[in-house]
Amino acid sequence: MIIAFSPLCFLFLPLTFAPHPSSSCPSRLPRIATIEVQIAKLDSEAWPGLLDPERDRLILINEKEELLKELQYVRPSRRMEPNDAEKLESQKKRLERDLQAARDNQSKALTERWVGHRLETTGTHTHTHTHRERERERERERNKTILNSVQFSQIEDHILLLNI
Repeated sequence: MIIAFSPLCFLFLPLTFAPHPSSSCPSRLPRIATIEVQIAKLDSEAWPGLLDPERDRLILINEKEELLKELQYVRPSRRMEPNDAEKLESQKKRLERDLQAARDNQSKALTERWVGHRLETTGTHTHTHTHRERERERERERNKTILNSVQFSQIEDHILLLNI
């Protein structure tokens, strides 16, 4: 029996492939390989563009959310040690902080992707904008050069005055 885990929907659902008792196991291996390829294809279609670390991070966020929900329903009992109740509360707070930080990071990443996509779709506007920026930078350089030459000439004048 071969067990595979479906990465779809952030749930790990065991998919069991057991050969039929009347058939031999080697004859089923190509079919199992085909099914594994189909699962991988469905997974890539379900989450296009997501990298494995990003998908793992999303799975971890969902697991933390589920754990937090479970911890919120746990009520300290009289049999519980006071120290255990404090640990439970600190774990809840830590999970809440982790989830908030993850949501903030997710929001920032989404915004960055949106801005990147927006810049890609408005290429001519970006080109014009960068051209204007280059012109402004050239103007600033010219002004610096003029300012430096003026300062240098003033220094020369002061040196000449001191030498007199």
